[in-house]
Amino acid sequence: VKIRAAKSKPSDPEAFSSEEMAAILNRFSIASPHYLPWTKGLFWLAARPEELRALRWEHLASDGQALLIKEAWPIEAARPQTTKTRRSTRFPLNERLQKLFHSIKPLPCDPRDWIFKSIEGEAFNYANYQRRHWKPLVEQLVSEGKVSYYGSQYHARHTGITLMLRSGMDVEDVAYLTRTSRKVIFENYLARSRQIKVPEF
Repeated sequence: VKIRAAKSKPSDPEAFSSEEMAAILNRFSIASPHYLPWTKGLFWLAARPEELRALRWEHLASDGQALLIKEAWPIEAARPQTTKTRRSTRFPLNERLQKLFHSIKPLPCDPRDWIFKSIEGEAFNYANYQRRHWKPLVEQLVSEGKVSYYGSQYHARHTGITLMLRSGMDVEDVAYLTRTSRKVIFENYLARSRQIKVPEF
């Protein structure tokens, strides 16, 4: 009798807690300050790395209160292209995001220039960032017990989406802001609570 193997199920989505996010950002501010704005963008915009890489200053509203996310620039591609889902987002910037972009905007500013660049002033290489900065830094925090598990920079997107929803934002709004669907959010991004509390009913 041939026994049919059970189908493997994808693992549950994983996200860092708000405290772990703060620990990661704090460590970047000390160990790799040049990469702190990029890391904040990953978490606070819940964007894909290739979307952050494609951002130009012309995508920031003149009043600094919104950001247009409409392109992606994978490192293997010669030029920017449409986002993975072919969707665009006018992302309203809260106070901390406004401060972030204000703090890194050069004067004078070329509208066609990239927002996030390497130390050498070239297009940002998020694969090098992952290997040389994110991975050793987060692994060190795991060894210190300040972060519970290692996750790649893409887990910052999981984290941003999860924290937006936990803070009370509507799932349709989060789906719009992150250029995905509510179905994909529930299947691939929203992480369960670390400690589940069952209310009395």
